Amino acid sequence: MKALHSISRALGVTISWFFPPKADDDSDLRDYVVRASSRRKLTFVGGITDELLSPNLGRQLELLRCTFPPGSESGKEPYTHQGEEAGYVISGGRRKDEKIIHSIFFPMRKDSTEIADHDIWLLSEEYHYYDYIASDVPLASIRWNDSESVFENDIDREFQKLLAKRADDNGGKRPDIALFSKEGSAIIVEFKAPGVSMDEHVGDLSEYAHLLAAKSGGRLRKFYGYLIGDTVNPLRLSGTWTPFSVGQGWFQSSPLLDPRTRQPLGRDLL
Repeated sequence: MKALHSISRALGVTISWFFPPKADDDSDLRDYVVRASSRRKLTFVGGITDELLSPNLGRQLELLRCTFPPGSESGKEPYTHQGEEAGYVISGGRRKDEKIIHSIFFPMRKDSTEIADHDIWLLSEEYHYYDYIASDVPLASIRWNDSESVFENDIDREFQKLLAKRADDNGGKRPDIALFSKEGSAIIVEFKAPGVSMDEHVGDLSEYAHLLAAKSGGRLRKFYGYLIGDTVNPLRLSGTWTPFSVGQGWFQSSPLLDPRTRQPLGRDLL
């Protein structure tokens, strides 16, 4: 919306100019009544949509119905404009309990260049010594030796496309925590809030691994994935899942293959 406000000011038009009228609008009523089938709609990068509920945006009262996919944002910088606004959340929310679990292992929106005191060893002691740990930070910013980028520049945009398909409130823009070693292995960690069934998200790890392998240019060849939560239905775990000898966890190992060519993208997804 910040960009939209800036463009409208530069062109000397109101924002309603960007909302094209529906072809089936009733010309006699559209200045007073907005039917659901006739709402003007804008879709932004990342899947955010704005539907115009008032006849236009040139009056003192403006009504918009905004839909934000899980993990989306309206921009990296705040913006201001004249007037007052109010919002009402119809559905959705933020799962604070998932954030608490996340922060136990590693602070959010930080990486290992900023944080040395963390508890990623709770997963495995060897992970503490990995070359790079990213916790909910843009993957395109990850570099080898502080210079060479690990991934292609468009990887975050590709992740956004992948995650925009989701309809639950536990999505994010990237893996919650990702660890990388220069020997070519990657650890993907996803946290699920209490009550969220992890068996419904097993495929997320596979999608992440495929995208990371494809966008790393062969640098990453072996992947370990973790889903951490408190709810799982073993009857819905397809494949060769094996229960741990202690605790309530399950694990499996499978080759990481291109779904079309069946060529290996990496050695394993564990």
